[in-house]
Amino acid sequence: VNINGNEQFLKNGRYPVLTVMSAGHALHAFINGKLA
Repeated sequence: VNINGNEQFLKNGRYPVLTVMSAGHALHAFINGKLA
């Protein structure tokens, strides 16, 4: 996951929500509900 210097959470202080889901053979990472 790459974090850009102009990400909103760096400006407004609200932390992002990281969700990780695994189906056994694959791993999906979501940041604030968006696929990362």
